Amino acid sequence: MARPLKGRPALNIPLVDILEAVRSHGNQSRAAAELGCSEGSVRKQIGLAGLDLARVLAANNVLELLAENRRQ
Repeated sequence: MARPLKGRPALNIPLVDILEAVRSHGNQSRAAAELGCSEGSVRKQIGLAGLDLARVLAANNVLELLAENRRQ
């Protein structure tokens, strides 16, 4: 018999949307409120992408930031 999954379902929010929300609001908690998720989820996704809050906020363009991060 298959056991049900534990925990919360995946949010499936594209990373670009998360980064744009963080940049537009200037912090993770307001971005999380806009996206309808927790601040921890936002922080985790940014970390999994190999980024930090300072780099996200300093970036001129989110897509360039992601492309630069992939090259490293």
